[in-house]
Amino acid sequence: MMDSIDSTAPTSVITANSTPPATLGARWLSSQGWKPFGFQREVWDAVARGESGLIHATTGSGKTYAVWLGALNRFGVSSTEA
Repeated sequence: MMDSIDSTAPTSVITANSTPPATLGARWLSSQGWKPFGFQREVWDAVARGESGLIHATTGSGKTYAVWLGALNRFGVSSTEA
């Protein structure tokens, strides 16, 4: 479960630089003082492979971070490789 955000926590810039997709999301969550759930790592890896699917989980479980961090990573990797 995610705790409240510490506004004094340093922010970090995440770049592709050959870092595995699950690690990018984990690094950002860690910079916020959070830990990724297993299903989030699975989603990041699936998005990186170009797969699609449906996430069925309760409200507040981290679905948005699972999908958007994966999509942003894929977009970032795609735009830097082009």
